[in-house]
Amino acid sequence: MPPIRHTGTRTRSRRLTAAIAAALAVTAGSMAAAPAATATTVTPAPAATATAATAGAAATGETTQFEVTGHNITDVLDLDANGGVFPFTFTTNQKGARVSIEIYQAGSGYPEWRGSAVDRTTGDGPGSVTVEWDGNREDLVGGAHEWRGPTRNGPIEWTAHITPAGGGPSESVDLKGTSTITRKPQPHDFTDNGSPELFVMNEQGNVEVRESQYTPRTDLLGLYDMWYAPYVGWGVYDRLAVPGDLGGGNRPEIIARDKSGDLWLYSRAEGNDYDPKLNPRVRIGTNWGVYDKIVGGSDITADGKPDLIATDKSGGLWLYPGTGNLNAPLGDRKNIGTSWGVYNQIVATGNLAGAPAGDLFARDAAGVLWLYLGNGDGTFAPRIRIGAGWNEYTRIVSIGDLNRDGHPDLITYTNGDVDIPDLPYAGNGYVYWGTGDWRAPFKPRVADLIPGKDAKYVF
Repeated sequence: MPPIRHTGTRTRSRRLTAAIAAALAVTAGSMAAAPAATATTVTPAPAATATAATAGAAATGETTQFEVTGHNITDVLDLDANGGVFPFTFTTNQKGARVSIEIYQAGSGYPEWRGSAVDRTTGDGPGSVTVEWDGNREDLVGGAHEWRGPTRNGPIEWTAHITPAGGGPSESVDLKGTSTITRKPQPHDFTDNGSPELFVMNEQGNVEVRESQYTPRTDLLGLYDMWYAPYVGWGVYDRLAVPGDLGGGNRPEIIARDKSGDLWLYSRAEGNDYDPKLNPRVRIGTNWGVYDKIVGGSDITADGKPDLIATDKSGGLWLYPGTGNLNAPLGDRKNIGTSWGVYNQIVATGNLAGAPAGDLFARDAAGVLWLYLGNGDGTFAPRIRIGAGWNEYTRIVSIGDLNRDGHPDLITYTNGDVDIPDLPYAGNGYVYWGTGDWRAPFKPRVADLIPGKDAKYVF
C-alpha cells in the first residue's frame, strides 16, 4: 500500500492535489475538519521521498511542505494492553512536530480527554510525535483538568491537530477518526470501564459506589464518589458480596443476605454506564442464616464461572459453584473444609497467586494471614503462611485488579491515620499490589486514603 501523506504549507494560495485533499483538510489560519482518517496503520513515507521534497524546495526557494505520513490509531483500542496506556503516534516527513488530540464519547460532542506533546528533534529525515493517554477522563472546564473516571468501553471519536514544532497555524494538518475502546470484563466493574468499583454502606443503610482510578504515571490509586444517587434501603442486609458475573452476561452481580436468612441477587440493569441502575432483587435462597461469613470473587472450580464461599458457625467451609444461569446462579453446596472457625476474616481474591484457579486469604485471631491456593477442582492446597501483624487492619477487602497489571490487589483499613509520602493529608489504610507469585504475592504496601473507614459494610 503506498504511503498516504497529509500536508500543510505556508503558501495559502497553494492548491492541494485531489488525492491529498480527499484524505484531509489543510487549515489556512484556522482549524478545518477532515474526513475520517483510515483506521489502519499507515506505512511511513520512505526517507528518500522526504529528502527529495526538501531538496526541491531548497532549489526553488520555496518553503518545505509539512506532511503527516501515518498514525497508529486502529479500529479497536485495547486498553488492557500496555497497562491501560495508549500511545497516539503520528509520523511526519520531517523531524520536529507538535500534536494536540481530543477524545470524545461517540456522538457526545464534548471532549472527555485532551492531550498534547511536542518532539523537538532536529536534523534530516522523517520524524514522529507521540502523546500518551491513560484511558481516564478529565473534566475540561475553564482550563481545569478534574478527574471524572475512566472512559467507558465502546465507540469514541478523535480529532488531532499536528504542526511542525516551530510552525504556526498556517502550517497545520487536521485529522479525525473513530475507534472502539475495549477491555475484558472485570468481576467488580459495574460501569464497563475496566476499573472495579468499591461499595460502601453507611449506618443509614445507603450504599454509595466509589469508582477506582489508577494513574500509571504516578502509580497512585484513587477511589472517588460517583455522582448519582446511592442505593437506599440496604440496612435490611447483614452480609453483602460481589462474586462476579454469576449470570453469564459480562456484568457482575451483588449477593445480599437479609436478617431472616434469605439470599437475594441484584443484577445490573441495561442502560447508562455513567449511572448504573440495578434490576429489582431476586430471591435465590433461604436458610442462609446458618452462615457467619459469605464471600465471593474467586472461581474455585476453574470452569470460568465465579463461585460463592460460606463458613457456618461450627467452622465448616462450603462451596456453592456458579452455574452461569441468572435464573439459578448457584449449584448444590459442597463441604470442602472444617475448622475454619479459627479465622475472623476470609477474602476471595480471584487468581492472585498464579495457581490454576481462584484463591482465598484467611486471617486468624492472632493476626496471621494465610493463603489457600485453589487446585481447580473446588479444593485448596495446604495453607501457606503469608505473614503476621495483619490484626492491625480493621478490614481486608478485595475488589479485583486495581492497577491493570492482571493481578488482583488488596485494600486494608487501619484504626488510625497513616502518612502518605509527598501528600499534605493523611491516609487511613494501605493498598497491597498483587504480584502473581504465590511465594511473595504482594509488593510492599502503599499508604492511601480509602473511603469507607467508618462504614457499616464495605464490599
